[in-house]
Amino acid sequence: MTRNRRKHENSVRVAAVVWWVLVFSGLGGLGLSYVYIKNQTIACGEERRKLERELRDLSDRSNTLQQQITAESSRLSLDRKLASGYIQMIEIDPVGIVRLEGSSPVIAEQMPIEKPPQIYAKQ
Repeated sequence: MTRNRRKHENSVRVAAVVWWVLVFSGLGGLGLSYVYIKNQTIACGEERRKLERELRDLSDRSNTLQQQITAESSRLSLDRKLASGYIQMIEIDPVGIVRLEGSSPVIAEQMPIEKPPQIYAKQ
């Protein structure tokens, strides 16, 4: 009888081992999740910086092109192009002009000055 009792006393406590294996597995899973989320955050930050840099470059390019358009369509630039023959002005036939009935020709000095419509732009 003493032999059977001793055999049960020296046996491994399976419930305690399983408990600690589960605890350490859970902690390991939490650690891996933390590392995964941290790496994902870093990758998203790098992608965001890249996209912001690209957006800034596109905005700068857009501003440059807008300045070029303004410069090329200025009165002085158009006069130079007209004088060099790069562009031509063609007279419009009176047939191509549409006049509304009931309107009489008004000299520019006699035209009433109207307030231009309000245009709201995003800034």
